[in-house]
Amino acid sequence: MNTKDLFYILKKQRKIVTVIISITVGLCLILTLLQPFEYRASFQFLVIQKQTENLDVYMATRSAEKLSENLSKIIYTSSFFEKVMALNPNLKNNFSKNEIKKRKEWRKKIIARVSPQTGMLQIDVYDKSKKQTKEFAKAIAQALITKGQEYHGGGKNVEIKLVDAPLISYLPVRPNILLNLFTGLVLGTLTSFGYAIVNVKQTVNDKQMTKNKKQSIISQIDRILKTDTQLSVVRPEIEYQLSATEKEPVIIKTMQDYLGRK
Repeated sequence: MNTKDLFYILKKQRKIVTVIISITVGLCLILTLLQPFEYRASFQFLVIQKQTENLDVYMATRSAEKLSENLSKIIYTSSFFEKVMALNPNLKNNFSKNEIKKRKEWRKKIIARVSPQTGMLQIDVYDKSKKQTKEFAKAIAQALITKGQEYHGGGKNVEIKLVDAPLISYLPVRPNILLNLFTGLVLGTLTSFGYAIVNVKQTVNDKQMTKNKKQSIISQIDRILKTDTQLSVVRPEIEYQLSATEKEPVIIKTMQDYLGRK
């Protein structure tokens, strides 16, 4: 299918394409607005593996990167959660008392990722309240600096240093309205195009089948005319009836019906 065919299909099916795209984008917008809007606090740590006689610069950097990856996973655990709550007990009121739900809520609240080959650990914290977002960020940063050695096992040879203090977003950033609307637009466009192409192909196939049926009827009439020349007078009328029919051709029961009308 070339570009010309695609534009032809869109022109013929523009109404259904517009409807499908509008519905998809509308649904995405509704689902987005139903979710709670959350602020984000972003901050970064540098994990430093100190060099020793048996550890060169390259190995120290690789070790720091590995430690950062381990810490990025430790942050989601219930053990680290309890250390954060111990620093600010009021934050615990934001979580369910059910242990399963509490763990899910904690994992949803944080995103931790590591920059490759740097040992940099970036953490994003989300909450509906700007003030609470800041409190969560402070507690997490303090817990990681003061209690992090319990998880990396490097002792004094490993240092976790806060290099970017928590920065709070001015406006809510989650859910991402523009991204969700764009996703809805893409899905709606692909869905509507697929429907339009299938629908046009089906229409073309139906017309081809109708044409074949008409040709089959004409062929049968020609075979009859070879044995009964008296029926030749009705052939033009039959052809006219078939050519005027856009859907399935009218089935002629008997040739005598047409003879009776003459």
